Amino acid sequence: MSRMTRHTLPLLAVALVLLPAAAVLAAGTPSGTTVTNNATVDYRVGGVAQPQIVSNDAIFVVDNRIDLTVTTIDVTAVTVAGASTDRVLTYLVTNTGNTAQDFRLQALDAAAAAFGLTETFDALNVRVFADGNGNGVWDPATETADFVDELAADAAVHVFVVADMPATLATDDVASYDLLATAATAGTAGALGADAVEDAAAVDDPAVVQIVSNWPE
Repeated sequence: MSRMTRHTLPLLAVALVLLPAAAVLAAGTPSGTTVTNNATVDYRVGGVAQPQIVSNDAIFVVDNRIDLTVTTIDVTAVTVAGASTDRVLTYLVTNTGNTAQDFRLQALDAAAAAFGLTETFDALNVRVFADGNGNGVWDPATETADFVDELAADAAVHVFVVADMPATLATDDVASYDLLATAATAGTAGALGADAVEDAAAVDDPAVVQIVSNWPE
């Protein structure tokens, strides 16, 4: 199963609206770390201490635990007008897993909107871009990647949903979208990896870094 998360946004003739949420940090050991465990038994016979018994070592490598959050940066409405172009909504994608990941990004039409709004139109030319220089602002001349590249554990990156407006809009018209982020394998800078697929059906192998998640199926 691929791991992904989304956050819904409404896009109004008077505003683009997003709801803020708190970031969550990962907890745990980096994947690929070798862990060695053993047990030591102390015991007495007739009150006399006996030599310790030490178990054999149990050795395993830490798996790749995938987790992520998508939150919103815009806390007030972003106004738009008919025929306006490149209206921007800003999100934050956080890697709360224990491994560097790529993230595939999509803006999807969604009927439900925040603030109790109802969708009435579709925006045009809807695109998604990742922040390349970390300034939190979409720079159209240089930021053209439509995926998050090599995001380290506990790191976050801004993502921009950019859309054009139809020429004719009525006041309070609404278009609503989801931002969908899907975890992908990292390892090649500048290239989007394949979607990460959980090894839920595979036999646990202590010597292999497997993809796991504590998300409900």
